[in-house]
Amino acid sequence: MVNVTQPTKNQKQEAQEVKRNSTFSSQTEMLEALGKTDEPAVFCAAIANMDLEHDLTHVKEVDILQSTNEEAYKKATTYLEKQISFTENGGDGRHYAFIHTKTPYEVTEFSAKKAKDELTIEDIAKPDNGHALVTFPIQKFEGNPDPYHQVYLNRKNLTECALVDAGRSGGKQTGHCNDLVNKVKDSISDSQDSSRPKKVVVIASDSLRQSSSYTFFPDSPKNNPKNQLPPPPVQETNEQSAENQREESYRKFGSWW
Repeated sequence: MVNVTQPTKNQKQEAQEVKRNSTFSSQTEMLEALGKTDEPAVFCAAIANMDLEHDLTHVKEVDILQSTNEEAYKKATTYLEKQISFTENGGDGRHYAFIHTKTPYEVTEFSAKKAKDELTIEDIAKPDNGHALVTFPIQKFEGNPDPYHQVYLNRKNLTECALVDAGRSGGKQTGHCNDLVNKVKDSISDSQDSSRPKKVVVIASDSLRQSSSYTFFPDSPKNNPKNQLPPPPVQETNEQSAENQREESYRKFGSWW
């Protein structure tokens, strides 16, 4: 009989510390490394927007892919709270990075079925360093009948792309644009329940095409004033109440993010 030596308490703590200080790979691994598996994994839009913003500005505060799990969690939490606050004030929090950096962008909408069958890189981003946030429906799970997921795709040239998907291990993936677009299409759920809202795929891109549903220019006076950055929120005096409110917001916005 082989004796199996169980790890000591110190060894377990050391192993957990290694995980905490490991470089971010995915939102699930991040939460596991921090012992927060009871928290909802709703950081996909925050992480996608942060990496987009980093590509546009190179500001260290939004460089999440080079952060440790502990640093990434703090950054993603802060960014998500900004998105939630912005959305609750009527702004387009789902595409916060474009607005925050004052980058003109357009939004195009496809039915989930059409996107899954026909979506190409040409529908997503321009060939010369194009940036796009893609939001799409995924398979429903307990407690969330209409879940959506968001990824960030950077088209570097005609054929080379990079994909940031917080749901996949490895941080940023690079490769042929068609291969990465196919990964996104494979994740789209196009099964439609007649009792639920119509499933759509939403693409926000800095490329300007005639097929867009509408276009947004941050500096245009014709903009919806709600798409202007709001003032800092009033601080909550009751810490427990604030924590409960944040948890409720996370779960609410998890339906989309």
